[in-house]
Amino acid sequence: GKGAPATARGGNGVAELLAEPVLDRERLLNDTVNTGVMAALIGGFALSTMQMGMVVPGEAAEQLTVVIYMLSVVSVHMCTCSSLSSAFLYRQINALGDDAACVWAARRPQHPPHPSHPFHP
Repeated sequence: GKGAPATARGGNGVAELLAEPVLDRERLLNDTVNTGVMAALIGGFALSTMQMGMVVPGEAAEQLTVVIYMLSVVSVHMCTCSSLSSAFLYRQINALGDDAACVWAARRPQHPPHPSHPFHP
């Protein structure tokens, strides 16, 4: 019935929810877009931090201000590269057929199947 546990409905509950997602072209395209959006958002926050003209009070203020600024510069550039890479990957995956996209992704195990992969158990 409605309230029956997942195992009674034919699934295996938590293990089914935590299972690795099935690889298909649409999932690859969506995950590539999500990666680019995350990079753009994080880069935008880093850029806004740079533009705030933040001044750190205290004795080591100048050094800390320079460190924060330099880390923001690096973050903006890395996020821009990530966002551009996502756009190029999207273009590549979009040009492939369904089966070819799965083969293409399977040949690149260094790329996680989705951007939040490190956060899954």
